Amino acid sequence: MSKAREIFLKMDRTLNYVAGGSISNTISGRVGYYANHANITTRIYWNILQFIIDLTFYPFDNLGHCHQVHHADKSKGDYKPTELIVFFFLLSLFTASSCLIMIIPFYLAWIFGVIKQKKL
Repeated sequence: MSKAREIFLKMDRTLNYVAGGSISNTISGRVGYYANHANITTRIYWNILQFIIDLTFYPFDNLGHCHQVHHADKSKGDYKPTELIVFFFLLSLFTASSCLIMIIPFYLAWIFGVIKQKKL
């Protein structure tokens, strides 16, 4: 694993923890889990976040980034429900703003062949 990827994953897990999740999970894995397993009233929220993240990481993972990360996660039983609405809001703001920052360089790198999608 490259040093940059390792740093990104550690930041991702730390921010997930700050937003009320488990330190052992990433935001993508948490979103992928709750988009499919949350109760119907909060599932819409998680599906919107999943769409934003999946669109951002499409150049790397095709569609379904969050779902793939959730299934690849070794600590599936460690997903903690977010209890405070403030944390839902903070996670949404963080995720959406981060994805808006990353989406342009990711797609440009993909278009120019710097990064390649995983083969399904």
